[in-house]
Amino acid sequence: MRVLVIGAGAIGQVIGFHFQRGGAELSFLVRDRQAEAARAGFALYPLERRASERHTPVRFEGFGVLTDQDAALEEAWDVIAVCVTSVAVRTGDWFDRLVAKRGSATLLLFLAGPDDEAFVRQRDVVPVWGMLSVISYQAPLPGESLPEPGVAFWVMPTGIAFSGPPAELSKVQGTLRKGGLRTATVPHAPTATAFAGAVLDKTILALQCAHWSFTDLRNDPDLLPLAVEAMRETWALAEANRGAKTPFGMRLLRPFMLRFVLRWSSWVLPLDLEKFFRFHYTKVAEQTRFGVAAQLELLDKAGIPHPACSELARRLPPIPRS
Repeated sequence: MRVLVIGAGAIGQVIGFHFQRGGAELSFLVRDRQAEAARAGFALYPLERRASERHTPVRFEGFGVLTDQDAALEEAWDVIAVCVTSVAVRTGDWFDRLVAKRGSATLLLFLAGPDDEAFVRQRDVVPVWGMLSVISYQAPLPGESLPEPGVAFWVMPTGIAFSGPPAELSKVQGTLRKGGLRTATVPHAPTATAFAGAVLDKTILALQCAHWSFTDLRNDPDLLPLAVEAMRETWALAEANRGAKTPFGMRLLRPFMLRFVLRWSSWVLPLDLEKFFRFHYTKVAEQTRFGVAAQLELLDKAGIPHPACSELARRLPPIPRS
């Protein structure tokens, strides 16, 4: 199997790593300025290992590195995995050219924006969708010490969920599983993401309003209740757009449950979650604001009242400018 991964960031490296370990002939398509670093190979830090091994890098190399999309698409690929942000997918016409010239390749997408599925559907393509149920980041986090910079990652116990045409889905999942990646199958990954993603998204917005402090967020009398109400508004949008009911367990969610998770996360996760959120979501602030604006627009169009979502958006601090 020949696999082309577009984007060699934290997610692209994790997906590419498991494709390669599963026996795929792997190449990355990156920008010119990233090519030299990619050709030198990457250091990965799988956090699922024992604590004594987590600071030992795993070398990831032996893949092709391409910088010219049109030339890359003249080759035959079995899978093309798009591992860039929603903002990047909408920048220029490269995604339209990819769809037009991909040949028989399976398109694998990891997009989680509120209107990403509609954006893709307009291009008359049926991809394999993947849910981003993995924490993956450029390590070390501030204050950490590692032998060399790299990407640390932790796959959630449920594994990364996929949906799509059965034959193409089997091809993707089979190779990734052979490469050691836990996977699951869901009826429709974008729908599952719409519900589960609301929990993470609104918690992150509330944390950002609390200046990235778990303690301040837990102790604020308003922010977590506001976040839960914003989740309910977002779930109402997902129900209206997708004809699916909010999962029962999510409907039971209460602010005190989020307080419990925030308090005990450092004891059960193999990383400093508070530090990760601050580091990662500060970097992708533009993507976050894009998603917030898009979701408010969709709520307006659907005629769904959204005072909590609007209030969270209003409270967000300005994006720091370097």
